[in-house]
Amino acid sequence: MTRRFLFLFFLLLALTCTAFAAPSIQPGFKTLGIWDPASAVRLDLAVWYPTHSSPFQVDYGDWNFSAARGRPPLEGQHPLIVLSHDVAGSRFSLHQLAAELARKAQNAAEKAQRHAQHAAERAQRQADHLAEKAQRHADHADERAQRHAERADARGHREDDRD
Repeated sequence: MTRRFLFLFFLLLALTCTAFAAPSIQPGFKTLGIWDPASAVRLDLAVWYPTHSSPFQVDYGDWNFSAARGRPPLEGQHPLIVLSHDVAGSRFSLHQLAAELARKAQNAAEKAQRHAQHAAERAQRQADHLAEKAQRHADHADERAQRHAERADARGHREDDRD
């Protein structure tokens, strides 16, 4: 009976925890166009970014892929990676790589943030350790100076007794 109760309790706990897990990171996508009137050239860009929005099927002529087109990106700073296709390609040639990088970008940013935080904490611990060590040396020097002064004072009293 107790085993069954514990099993059901932990099963419910596991299901509850997975229900409240953070949403997964998905690739977001939008297109940008830049027009240069002087050369009469239009440059079309595909921008991929991490988002929590659910992806859906995107069709661009011969290109079909899954992305959260036009959805809001995750807040915060993320690494910028520029991909450039070859002469015969298009802005969608590297869509699989771009989507995977968008999924990983948040992880890379989180790791960088954790690394910076750990480095700051480590530096603080080292600074605290050095401050404590310096204080111990200062205290020890004060004690030695005080003992030296007491000895000198005691020697001075002995010399006064001889007179």
